[in-house]
Amino acid sequence: MSAYDALQYRKRQAMMEGEETGIITPWENVNKKVPPLKPGQVMAVISASKQGKTTICLNWFWWLAKYKRIPVLFYCVDMRLNDIVDLLTAHVLKADREKIGHSEWVQAAAHFYNVPIHFCSWSPELSLETVTDQIELAAARYGIEAVCFDHLHVLCRGAENYFGEISKASSVFRQTAQKTNVPIVVLHQPSKLLPGQEPNLYSASGSSMIPADADVIVSLFRKPIGSHEDDEESEQSFEDKIKVNVLGSRFTAGGFTTLWLHGKCARITESKNTEEMPYRGETNVQDERSTTVREGETSVKE
Repeated sequence: MSAYDALQYRKRQAMMEGEETGIITPWENVNKKVPPLKPGQVMAVISASKQGKTTICLNWFWWLAKYKRIPVLFYCVDMRLNDIVDLLTAHVLKADREKIGHSEWVQAAAHFYNVPIHFCSWSPELSLETVTDQIELAAARYGIEAVCFDHLHVLCRGAENYFGEISKASSVFRQTAQKTNVPIVVLHQPSKLLPGQEPNLYSASGSSMIPADADVIVSLFRKPIGSHEDDEESEQSFEDKIKVNVLGSRFTAGGFTTLWLHGKCARITESKNTEEMPYRGETNVQDERSTTVREGETSVKE
């Protein structure tokens, strides 16, 4: 075992023994409501479309990898890999996500280099078994210490017993987290909601198993602007303010707080008036591992 691997092992043992706080977010107000995720735990994030759930989790996992040096896996089957890369490029450069091109990719390369964030995306062979196999492979090969899966209902779409497959997948993710000893954040799509209705503990499709399988359940909600009866079209469909509500937790009382979405540059902040992320603990630490990142190594599945 190398010195680096030994150090990673020591960190994991410390987290298991309660010496470390676990996986936290970059937003202090969220950390006051959402308990740290420890190895083997599952967080369910319930949010309707266009509420910012992918952007929030990508901001979070980039921060973990870039500034906490925690190897993470962002597994997104709801967006193409190209779109995820452009979203992250916009976030890192604070650039307009609609105008990302070659010059922005060149600038972003220096930011991405040696950052231990890995990606998996949709493939024709997509199934619950292939997803869990790739998570286990990533944990073993890259030392992944946190996983985000976006999102469960795309994975189960087309199943003969849709709700039964979602319940099964929820349980399998729980088992995978415990088997790999890695915390997993699973994004859920709620059942059909009325306009302006917030998700609740049982809003997610197949939700009967979610409270049993998840250690923490969080909902995201943005108020719609106007209504479907308005004649005038609005530039955006929802407010920039995101309500983050802890619907259930085994470890805390929960409650809610607020984040702000800066959609053009794909950044999530605690303040409405700034696009700056609260990069507490930001350093210029360089990865001292002897291996280098080569083209294609940011994806577990080619």
